Amino acid sequence: MPSKQAMENLGNKFAEISIQYRWLVIIASIAISVAISYGAANLKFAPDYRVFFGAEIPSKIRAVKPTT
Repeated sequence: MPSKQAMENLGNKFAEISIQYRWLVIIASIAISVAISYGAANLKFAPDYRVFFGAEIPSKIRAVKPTT
C-alpha cells in the first residue's frame, strides 16, 4: 500500500496538471458528460422476466411472475 506521503505527492501532481491544462480538463469533462448522456438515452427498463431468464427456462419465469 502506498504511503501517505506518496498519495499526497500524487494528489499534488494531479492538481498541478489539472490547473496547468484547465481548459483541456474542462472541455474533456464536458465531452465525456455529453458522450455518457448520449449513451444513457438508449437505456431501457424491461419488466419482462424472459429478458433475464430466456425462453429455455420457463419454470423460472413462472416462479417469479408477479401476481396481480
